[in-house]
Amino acid sequence: MGLLATAFSLRFSKTQALLDQLLGVEISCGTIAAIRLRLSVALAQPKAEGLQAARQLPVAYVDETAGAPIGNADGCNPVRKRGWQWAD
Repeated sequence: MGLLATAFSLRFSKTQALLDQLLGVEISCGTIAAIRLRLSVALAQPKAEGLQAARQLPVAYVDETAGAPIGNADGCNPVRKRGWQWAD
């Protein structure tokens, strides 16, 4: 459920449709929200520990080899350059 929300950026309705079509699972938006909340709470401590460990390293390494395609809806990317998204 967390992967569908984060890596695939699926809204609640899209998550519902996917689970129904692929697995035959009918699920409410409220249940999806509850599952996401439980995941968030369960992962809070490991996330904090990982951040603390990373911040104690003498050097931070970042892999920027791939990048991601960025849109051209506003006309500001006529050559379709790739972009990068930073998240913590």
